[in-house]
Amino acid sequence: MNNTKNIFLVIIVAVICFIAGYMIYPVLKPALKSGDTFEAGWQAAKERLEQSDFNMPTDMEITSIYGKITKIEGDKITVAITPLSPLADPKLDTRIVTANENTKIYKLTPKSEEEMREEEIEIGPDEIPMSAEPYKREEISLSDLQVDQKISVFAAEDIKEKKEFTAESIQTEEVLSVSPELPESPELPK
Repeated sequence: MNNTKNIFLVIIVAVICFIAGYMIYPVLKPALKSGDTFEAGWQAAKERLEQSDFNMPTDMEITSIYGKITKIEGDKITVAITPLSPLADPKLDTRIVTANENTKIYKLTPKSEEEMREEEIEIGPDEIPMSAEPYKREEISLSDLQVDQKISVFAAEDIKEKKEFTAESIQTEEVLSVSPELPESPELPK
């Protein structure tokens, strides 16, 4: 008798759910046909984010990237970059850059304050003073680049959606380790 009540109760709940679903479907049917799907919502959210100040415009051409070298194999350099957009394809967080015979590779070394002042004086009294280029540019070869080195890569084409491309130029910056001299600490009384 108790099993019969449970079975009867399950059948009644199933019939109620079926009727409720049958009544709700006509209300949801136009929304499902109009493209109100997850994909449509995702696209709308991406467009809204791209229009906001949070992200760079999607129609903007990208011709340079900055990142860390993870592998060098022949003339191919694998670079891990910071995503260009929070919604960018994660597969593009790693780029493969080809350095051919036309690719210029430079090491930028910071100039001393004295070198900067000398360049500013050479401009001349009648000209508008300009700040001097803060780096010395030295051309180096591909073999001078190393894994874990940070580089800026410049291309002649839009590389926003390209996994592989040829570099027009590559720049690496020499990082000077400057440790400030700390004053001697006074001896503490014993």
